[in-house]
Amino acid sequence: MAVSAPNQVSQLTEIPGPDNGLTKSRVKKHWGRWLVLVLVLLIAILLVAFLFALSAEISRRDNELKGVIDRAQKGTSASIITSKLLTGLVDNLASSSPATTTVNLNEVAVQTSPKDSMRQLAEKLDRPQLGNASSSLVIVEFADFNCPVCEAEFPIIRTITNKYAKDLLFIFRNYPVINDNSAVLAQASLCANEQGKFWAFHDRLYFSQGKIATNDDFKNLAIMSGLDWTKLQACLNSQKYTKQILDDTSDALDLGVKGTPTFFVNGHKLEGAVTTEVWEQIIAKYKELNKNNL
Repeated sequence: MAVSAPNQVSQLTEIPGPDNGLTKSRVKKHWGRWLVLVLVLLIAILLVAFLFALSAEISRRDNELKGVIDRAQKGTSASIITSKLLTGLVDNLASSSPATTTVNLNEVAVQTSPKDSMRQLAEKLDRPQLGNASSSLVIVEFADFNCPVCEAEFPIIRTITNKYAKDLLFIFRNYPVINDNSAVLAQASLCANEQGKFWAFHDRLYFSQGKIATNDDFKNLAIMSGLDWTKLQACLNSQKYTKQILDDTSDALDLGVKGTPTFFVNGHKLEGAVTTEVWEQIIAKYKELNKNNL
């Protein structure tokens, strides 16, 4: 009996083990399931992050639009009587600053047809405009009448639009974001537009920037611009152009406008001050490209 024990142990150790191929297959399936689970979790995390970012952007835009709505609702002619429009405000404007404009002339001046989505959003033809309505060179400005950089830029734009009236179309759009009275002036400019005096009023607002402190100041400016004061007051009190101002603001946000002035030249964005020399170069390049395409 003592001799047979080793043989039994030997026989037991020779019993074949489990199928190694089957074990490896199960391990692969196990890791495959974990990999799928990790991928699903990763996609879920990315989706949540995207939705969170989207929600934050929508909230940001809603807050900005709400601010414009509040300013527009407060911006009746009565508020002009009790508040200084510009004093002490224009020197500390985070939303308006001179900028060095780098221009790719080929990109800016090139004629695109049909219009891309950015151009379609920027170029609203029912807004105040100057120049040739049939021109394929379209310049759009988003501006605020309280903006000191816009004030410095406006005589340059007026000179360019007068000089090249047959070669370009210039469109003005309101982006009243600087202070509470920006929406008042935006409303007033559109009320002036319905009297056919937008550009006279536009120019005088910039010439008088920082000098309008009372209702009488504002009234005198309006009358000097050729406006009927009674009609202007009625228009302001009706706030009939609030929606148009909100549309301009919403489009500006969609276009990535960060401050004033911001220009779009055939859909190409130029931020901050643009010199006469740069405008001349843009128009010359446009004419050159347009001539070559004939």
